Amino acid sequence: MLDTPPAESERRSWIWVALFTLVIFITIPAARALRDAIDVHAGREVHVYAGIALLLALAVPALLCWGGYRLGRGRAGVERKA
Repeated sequence: MLDTPPAESERRSWIWVALFTLVIFITIPAARALRDAIDVHAGREVHVYAGIALLLALAVPALLCWGGYRLGRGRAGVERKA
């Protein structure tokens, strides 16, 4: 991967960095507004439970992949019998 130079120009790479940084800084106030709206309309408990559910939903596939499982294909390096 690092043996050859990147396919795109350095300038384009820095433009991508700037765009993603801008997206992050725009998202922060929107996330705070969404959090406050959920707290007002549904209560803080719903927000906490939704956050925990999202964390678990993202952690399970990540842990399976980290443990060597390829989702839908079994363990990496082990052939499945037909």
